[in-house]
Amino acid sequence: MSVARRPYLNRIADAELDLLTDELPGVMLVGPRGCGKTTSASRRAASEARLDVPSVAEAFRANPDAAIRGNTLPLLIDEWQLVPEALGAVKRAIDSGTQPGSFLVTGSIRSAVDGEHWPGTGRLTRVTILPFTEREKRGLGSKQGFLERAASGTASEPTPSTLEIDDYIELALAGGYPEAAGLGSPEASRRWYASYVSDTINRDVRGLSGSATRARDPQRLRTWLEAIAINSAGTPTAASLCRAAGLNNRTADAYDGLLEDLFVTERLPAWNTNRLKRLTRTPKRYLIDTGVWGAALGVDAVSLKLEGNLTGRLLDTFVAAQLRPEVEATSGRMYHLRTADNRREIDLLIELPGGGMVAIEVQASAGPGPDSAKHIEWLRDQIGDDLIAGFVLHSGTRTYELGERIVAAPIASLWAD
Repeated sequence: MSVARRPYLNRIADAELDLLTDELPGVMLVGPRGCGKTTSASRRAASEARLDVPSVAEAFRANPDAAIRGNTLPLLIDEWQLVPEALGAVKRAIDSGTQPGSFLVTGSIRSAVDGEHWPGTGRLTRVTILPFTEREKRGLGSKQGFLERAASGTASEPTPSTLEIDDYIELALAGGYPEAAGLGSPEASRRWYASYVSDTINRDVRGLSGSATRARDPQRLRTWLEAIAINSAGTPTAASLCRAAGLNNRTADAYDGLLEDLFVTERLPAWNTNRLKRLTRTPKRYLIDTGVWGAALGVDAVSLKLEGNLTGRLLDTFVAAQLRPEVEATSGRMYHLRTADNRREIDLLIELPGGGMVAIEVQASAGPGPDSAKHIEWLRDQIGDDLIAGFVLHSGTRTYELGERIVAAPIASLWAD
């Protein structure tokens, strides 16, 4: 039985990829395994070298320069970390003079491109591809994004939405991985994500190098992932996470590195400025994909209805996942804000590349009142016009003002056309 090929869905990163491949000889796409890096890269390549194919990998190990010469440019080198020698050959080819867009390289490990002996500096420009956002799933990847609209003032306009809390929970648990998105039932998607988490812990970590990998224990690593997942969108101390997972600090640090290398978890930095005093520097913890979050905790839509605290964490994690690719594509920066006395906190604070900030609070309620915006109002009063806009994103259907430059808006505003 033949399987119909799915139509390509434009990614938020496509505009950046088009620009870079038009002007630079080499581009590297990094991101989680299975998030669509190869699909996006292959559309821009004339030939492909997939290093997870043993015969191809052997040819690159034996003579990477000859292997490259045997392919037509533009060449996609997929999963380069399986044969690191391939990058030396790419460097030599670029140094000898190649046309823009000659090499597209993909990889699923973050730290490998940060090492002291990394040969790609000045030759390969990195672009991050992350799991699908709702905007991309709905075919709106090439449309103007939420942050662009926030900067121009149009994101505050009423956004029609019929979605309610149960709808947002289902969207979040569906996650953003392309394979899961193509499945026809929540149960099939749940099983796919359970397998993805298991493979990540038991197989993918083996592709990383270093003493942390050698000391890896799958069950303890899973326990650490669960501890982060249940605290996703929170600011737990390292000590409290270690106690919850039963790990010492050294092992926990190593496991943090492993999961972040594989783009499973993220530590979102706290925003800091000398204009405000007594701000915490504790990072906020996130799982990058909400489908992985659900699988890590073994929860579904039914069980979440009984767990109000987890629902709030899921929605915050979901909103962060919608915004992360936009922040990457615009070269902005995403933070959270919390004062040391815990009296003030803002879920997400995004610094736009042209200057100015967008503040976002996430609420599970359907009709947040003026009190919901008090922390954003406080920040606005502290930094003045540097706050371009503030949003309280909620599970209701209406958009309405909460204060000067602050509105309540449906979460669906993030992917409005």
